[in-house]
Amino acid sequence: MAKKKKIGWVRILAGFLALVLVLLGVGTVYLKKNTVDYYRLKPLDINQTVLASGRVSFPQPYEITAVSSGKISQYNQAVLTRDSLAGGSGAAEVEAQIAYYETQLLIAQKAVEDKRIISPVTGTVSKVNFSPDQQAPAGATLLTVLRQQNWVVEADVDQKELSHLEPGQPALVAFDAYPREKLEAELLYISPQIDEQKGTCLLRLEIKEAKPFIRHGMAASVELLSEPHKQVLALPKQFVDFTEKEAFLWVLKDGKAVKTPVTYISVGERWVIAENLSEGTVVLSPAKKPGGFKVHLGREVLPDEV
Repeated sequence: MAKKKKIGWVRILAGFLALVLVLLGVGTVYLKKNTVDYYRLKPLDINQTVLASGRVSFPQPYEITAVSSGKISQYNQAVLTRDSLAGGSGAAEVEAQIAYYETQLLIAQKAVEDKRIISPVTGTVSKVNFSPDQQAPAGATLLTVLRQQNWVVEADVDQKELSHLEPGQPALVAFDAYPREKLEAELLYISPQIDEQKGTCLLRLEIKEAKPFIRHGMAASVELLSEPHKQVLALPKQFVDFTEKEAFLWVLKDGKAVKTPVTYISVGERWVIAENLSEGTVVLSPAKKPGGFKVHLGREVLPDEV
């Protein structure tokens, strides 16, 4: 009899624990479903920013080609070898080679004058396609040279942003391969023509800092800056719901999400200035459509993350 009672109590306890676990699970799902990110309105200084994407386009590589076919001279290579062996046991043999090449050069001086490789610009050799003593055919690209000048990024910007742009404007450039490196730049050029198919305008920006990792053709993101708005109640644009005719927010009141119309001034692509809200207002992320339910505050989005 005692054994049966014991089994009965075990079953009751097991059932109770199962019910507790179910309730905990339901509660966890409810909390997860009703936990939303939020932003607390506070005065900020924000820049009017315009975003664009592009690539490093200048200086453009210069390809130096052979006017006529010929063999790449070994003379310069021999001189380098002699200098590196100065005072060594092999120096005499190399000197003899240099003397031979000097004789050959004197004999062929006039014939090869038109075959000298002369760069049209002052710059850095970025690529060499032939080695000494190789035969180079006429028209072949011998080497590639990059002009010594600041890097320039070409970027496309939405034509609707042109009223916020003017030459000389400061900007920040970040490369896809190095997203945390934001380099100072200056807007040099705004194209007078709009790309009708894309609805964009071409910009050119000069990077002020010479970084060794920059390469021609690298993809870049551009952020153009203008005069800051001082101490305004700025709200990340991601918290504004534009799905209806009039923009609105989900505002936390008495623990619930309340649908609230918002009047605002758009500042670039990331921020709006809220005109009808007060400091300290808690605005909820519209991602989960929290209206009508008790909500629990999750992660606070900070200005530096926008």
